[in-house]
Amino acid sequence: MEDEQEVTGQSAVSAESAPQTTASPEAHQTSKIEASALNRVLNVDLELRVELARVNLPIREILDLSSGSVVDLKKAVGEPVDLFVNDKPLAKGEVVVVEDLLGIRITEIVSPNNPGDAD
Repeated sequence: MEDEQEVTGQSAVSAESAPQTTASPEAHQTSKIEASALNRVLNVDLELRVELARVNLPIREILDLSSGSVVDLKKAVGEPVDLFVNDKPLAKGEVVVVEDLLGIRITEIVSPNNPGDAD
C-alpha cells in the first residue's frame, strides 16, 4: 500500500510541474471570432488576372491592327507569366494545356515584401 501512495504522490508532483497547454477562455473566444470573420470572406470573389506580356505600340500600329494581325509580344515561349489578385502581384507561373483549355501552373509565389518581382 505504501508503494501505491508513493507512486501516486510522484505522479501528482510531475503533473503539477508539467507546463499548462490549455488556452484561456478569452483566447479561445478570440480564435472563434477570428474564425467566424474569416469564414465570412472565404466566398468573396477576387479578380485573378494572368498577364502574358506587355508591349507598347505607336498609335499608327494600333490603328493598322485588323483581323489576322499578329502582335509581337517579345516574350519567349516558356517564360513565366505573372498572376495578379486585385492588381497585386501574387505569383509567377507557366502556361499549360489541360485537355483543350489553357491553365497556369504556379511556379513561384511572389514575396509581398518585394512586389516588383512580378512586374
